[in-house]
Amino acid sequence: MRYLLQYFNWWKKATRRPNVRDERLRNFIYEILPAPVPENIQKIIQKARLHYASKTREFPSSVEFGAGSRWALGRRSIASIARKTAIPERRGRILYNTVRWLQPSRVLELGTGLGISTLYIALAAPEARILTMDGHPDLISWARNTFTSLGIKNVEVLQASFDEGLPDALDDLGGVDFAWIDGDHQYLSTIRNVDMILSKSKPPVVLGIDDIRWSGEMTAAWYQLCSNPYLRLNLDFFYMGLCFCINYPIHETLCLQL
Repeated sequence: MRYLLQYFNWWKKATRRPNVRDERLRNFIYEILPAPVPENIQKIIQKARLHYASKTREFPSSVEFGAGSRWALGRRSIASIARKTAIPERRGRILYNTVRWLQPSRVLELGTGLGISTLYIALAAPEARILTMDGHPDLISWARNTFTSLGIKNVEVLQASFDEGLPDALDDLGGVDFAWIDGDHQYLSTIRNVDMILSKSKPPVVLGIDDIRWSGEMTAAWYQLCSNPYLRLNLDFFYMGLCFCINYPIHETLCLQL
């Protein structure tokens, strides 16, 4: 019931063509975001999805980091993990088109999982340096093998918890232009990770936050980020959001239908 009420409240405010006070951002929202992912890119990502879907043998996991981490303890198959946790195609389209529009040179992903979201990023910005991080050794291994088999060469994979790995990753990258956050789904962890990213990066910076209504904590974290005065424009797609640390004339959050 809480989820349905949230959706209804979002839907009442959502629009496809909001009044955006910047021509480049207006073009991004009106023209770039709704565009389909190119067929050749879809084929590559679908190949990875089908590969994972065929891996039905179960095996135990031994690591758990934070609430809502991608792989719960117990016996799971790769097919089950991919089905339940890999980024859906609709959100993947938003992610791909955002990165394609930005063309960032330095990208950080928190929460590699099986690497489907990483593929959307890497294929959208083939010249970018992309560092993706996850604490699960088995998922990291599967993701690495997938990147290699598909010829993805601009992705560096780091196995570490966010608390341990994030400071060094940001120092190594020298800050970021884009970050995709889909890992530890806790309020304090999300806010802390975003604060660290912003403190070590120079604007303009764009943040993608997945699962913003996955739980009460994630919803609270999203609203807290939207109130951050440094994140001048925030786009709320209900399931995920984009935060822009940019020079923008007002501080606002727009609910978008696509």
